[in-house]
Amino acid sequence: MHLPQNKKILPAKLIPLSAEGINSHLNSGLRSFYDIKYIDKTDSTNTRAKIMAREGCPEGTVVVCAGQTAGRGRLGRSFHSPRGSGVYLSIVLRPEWAAVTPELITTAAAVAVCEAAEACTDARPEIKWINDVLVAGKKVCGILTEGSTTASGRLDWAVLGAGINLLDPEGGFPSELESVAGALCSGSAPYDDLPDRVAAAFLNALARLYGAGTHISVPLETIKHEYTRRCTTPGKRITVIHGSDRRPADALRLDDNLRLVVRYEDGTEDALSSGEVSVRPL
Repeated sequence: MHLPQNKKILPAKLIPLSAEGINSHLNSGLRSFYDIKYIDKTDSTNTRAKIMAREGCPEGTVVVCAGQTAGRGRLGRSFHSPRGSGVYLSIVLRPEWAAVTPELITTAAAVAVCEAAEACTDARPEIKWINDVLVAGKKVCGILTEGSTTASGRLDWAVLGAGINLLDPEGGFPSELESVAGALCSGSAPYDDLPDRVAAAFLNALARLYGAGTHISVPLETIKHEYTRRCTTPGKRITVIHGSDRRPADALRLDDNLRLVVRYEDGTEDALSSGEVSVRPL
């Protein structure tokens, strides 16, 4: 993409997020699907959205903020989300199709983050299995999907949370994150309303992948194709992590269910559907 040369700015000049700004960049057909609720600051957008989901809010309700005080990630971890350097949002979904699972929503979200980054910046993102979005080898986005099931086991509602680092935070990332955390833009942003643009681009992409506002089934093959194309873990030497257990392995491929097929040092193979992998040395 070709970004306007006269739009290079200092991070401090970013226009703050707003519901109106995000709506202005949404595809027109989605403005009736998404109901964007901006909060200046909150503990966790996922926590807020889950409360709203339990209270019966409609599908497409979006809680968005410019900073979280207690952002949450996978495996019970915290997510560093200081005010002014990223976009933090959570979406309430109420799937009509039995094929929709939290795992499918998460993979669709990872693809949507990549598409948003490419639409709004010069970043070239890639996906590390399962749902880490990387730029230049550093994590720029955290994704967390939580939900509630019916008595029959079908997904009743889901809350999809995404935290996207747009710029390095003022003063840099905490020392424990310096080697692993990054941002879509380094030093400057291509648009002064980048937060609104990225949030809207993400919502536009997610709606296309999820089938929002339509009565067709979720385009599973589209999600699988785009995810497989962007996931760079296959072909790498990895460490499979389950709790305190760490096993070196070769990442071979993704199967039809987007499980990561690995071969351990003893020659045995496994198809991972959950857990964590590291591509860094032991």
